[in-house]
Amino acid sequence: MRVDVSRIVDGDVLELELLDRTAEDAHLLLLPTGKNKGVVEAIPLPLDIKDGTAHADLARAEIPPGTWVVRWVEAGKKRPIITSDPCYDVAEVARALSRPAGRRHLPLRTSDGRLRIQVRQTRPYARIERVDVAESEITLAGILAYGPALRGPAELVARQRGLSGELRVPATVDGSRFGVTVPLAPLADAHVLERPHNEWDLTLVLPDSGTDLHVGTHDDDIVGRKGRFSYPEVLVESASGRLRVRPYYTVKDHLAILAVANSPAEAPA
Repeated sequence: MRVDVSRIVDGDVLELELLDRTAEDAHLLLLPTGKNKGVVEAIPLPLDIKDGTAHADLARAEIPPGTWVVRWVEAGKKRPIITSDPCYDVAEVARALSRPAGRRHLPLRTSDGRLRIQVRQTRPYARIERVDVAESEITLAGILAYGPALRGPAELVARQRGLSGELRVPATVDGSRFGVTVPLAPLADAHVLERPHNEWDLTLVLPDSGTDLHVGTHDDDIVGRKGRFSYPEVLVESASGRLRVRPYYTVKDHLAILAVANSPAEAPA
């Protein structure tokens, strides 16, 4: 089956704009892959087909997390769904991030155009949208993903990985947006020279609730920011000497801060 558009609408409904004619009693079949293969059974999905567009309610099927092969079933025959859609919608990502944490359904297109459905279990986090590096500070701005809108003072906590250092900085939360400026001098003063590099992991503590959110960027079509994004270094003077300091993404796409003494920064985890 060939489709022109394959997207998620209304949160959990798969919408397919069909290029081939089909019978009205056709349905979808989801086949498990990866860790679900051989453990979870295939899941049939009824379709609502009208005027060349088919809809399937994914939420009602309670699909377990994982990646699923999608088959079009008609007259007893199973066919792959070939889509010309890149399966990435910026507006839908923004809508998804504003919904409460839970199960999220994403359409995926393989390299040969076949449709897959990925199901993820989401949890709230502080999603970075902007990073500004200045001479003595780093300013972060972003949104509260998969959580309620809030308003009031918050706190960013920077913890020195594997060491005892901790810096708490006031942050602001206004609705779904947050902002914070991290001074670099306290991080430099806490630097431990015996380590080749000092990493600082970042957490946003929300007002009133005290909920801790990790800081990072997920939920788009970029995987592995650590090897794709880089930020400028700044030189910071400290009692330990001159340090090179910069923000960076970890292997888990969390945002952290790296400080290195008098040498080019190595690539931490």
